[in-house]
Amino acid sequence: MNKFNNVIFCNIVIAFLCSNAYSANFISGKSENSNAEKTSANPRKIVQLENAYTRGIQFSPDGNILAATSGNHNINIWDWRNSKLLQTLHIEKDAGLDQATEKLLFSPDGNFLAVCHSRTTDGIVARIWNRHNWEIVKDIVDDVHFGGCASIAFSPDSRSLVRLVFRPIGQPGDNIISYSTSSWSVQWGITTTPFYVYSAAFRQDGKLLAVSGRVENPIGWNHPGVPPTFGSPPLLDTGLIIFFDIGKKEIVKNVPYNKVLDRVSNLAWSKNGKEIDITGGPTIHRVDFESGKEIFSLAPTQGALGTSWRYSSDRNFLAEAVTGPKINWTKVWTSDRKNLIFEIHEQVWCMSFSPDSRNIAVGTNDKIEVWNF
Repeated sequence: MNKFNNVIFCNIVIAFLCSNAYSANFISGKSENSNAEKTSANPRKIVQLENAYTRGIQFSPDGNILAATSGNHNINIWDWRNSKLLQTLHIEKDAGLDQATEKLLFSPDGNFLAVCHSRTTDGIVARIWNRHNWEIVKDIVDDVHFGGCASIAFSPDSRSLVRLVFRPIGQPGDNIISYSTSSWSVQWGITTTPFYVYSAAFRQDGKLLAVSGRVENPIGWNHPGVPPTFGSPPLLDTGLIIFFDIGKKEIVKNVPYNKVLDRVSNLAWSKNGKEIDITGGPTIHRVDFESGKEIFSLAPTQGALGTSWRYSSDRNFLAEAVTGPKINWTKVWTSDRKNLIFEIHEQVWCMSFSPDSRNIAVGTNDKIEVWNF
């Protein structure tokens, strides 16, 4: 038994406690949460789509399509500019989307759409469609009972898809697995348990993969041999970011990070590719890759239980969504977080910037809104 199992659904439960009041608020002058100045942008909501239970959302690389999860088994394909539902894709009825950190992704070349979900009775853990005809090109199968999908990430050149896997102590199989998008065969995999992986992000040059998670060493040991450990020397229980060199096929750096890293923690490389942003729990942190030192940590917003963070394609803007029992807002900033562009007061579950970085789509309980700024 280990402490990992006690926190799997923590943030899912917390999220359902949040309220769902709606208003849009354009700030003039200082924002109440920072010293940021309001920019001269004139943001406006240009599209609203009826889309129930939106938990994952993604613009296609050409910007013409908006893919969004709807409920626990459907993905709606929208011609968002014309508010037209083009198609509804399906995953198996016994699959679930709630546990995945990164649920839905287009490949950077626009050829594939992938969805990451819990393991079905047939062993399916991820489904990939051809974006041009919406036919299923691959169902990724995991034969191990606990081999679901925690998160996915496409490499910048679209040649690889990485899947993260939660595997409890004693279960066989790798935790980080890379698939070729030409053959969908496994390229490589590494076992990390008792380092439980949450989220992954490729650096812009595709040479490094950052993976966040937690080391949760077993309490007690009722199996043959010695209990597994992670790191050299073995790490104690801690939040952790590892950096995997794609060319060398090895972990080149471990950065213990004993701050809040949880099941909904996201990773994003900064514009210069030298720093990594970590969101999770009520705050946001930035760590320098070379030194492993924290560059800054934003103070938690009072009353916040969860924070998510997205960069625009050009890395000039970022969106920050905060949820809590009495607080729900999304703010779009310049990437240095000094200039606040606009703010929406609503419970937002997911966000995606358009490829031209001029629009942002946000998913709520019952709709999708696209804002132009």
